[in-house]
Amino acid sequence: MRANEQGLRNAVQNVALFAATTYSTTDTNAEGSYDALRTRVAGNLTGSNGQQSVTDIEADMASAQQAVKGAGDRQTQTQTVLTSLLDSIEGVSQDEVASKILALQTSLQASLQATASLYKISLVNYI
Repeated sequence: MRANEQGLRNAVQNVALFAATTYSTTDTNAEGSYDALRTRVAGNLTGSNGQQSVTDIEADMASAQQAVKGAGDRQTQTQTVLTSLLDSIEGVSQDEVASKILALQTSLQASLQATASLYKISLVNYI
């Protein structure tokens, strides 16, 4: 959003016109002129179809604000998950890691021995 957006510029121009116009107390047409100006300014502030208004800018800003809030919430959730993951990695004792490595090593050795045994099997051994 920029300060020279059409909707903002239009609002400031109309409010300035309305504020700058003065009427003499002796002018008999002052009340009618004031009512005509008020009606015209009110219509200009409302805007017409296809013309940007302050309400359109407000809606754009609200949408952008919601998107930023959603991104912030997602970042907070991601940070929480990553912090939890890091704590679970750093919080493991060395004894637990060693026992898990040993169990994996034993399982791997058993698998390799079974594979080697299957590799040696042939029909000749049974005849």
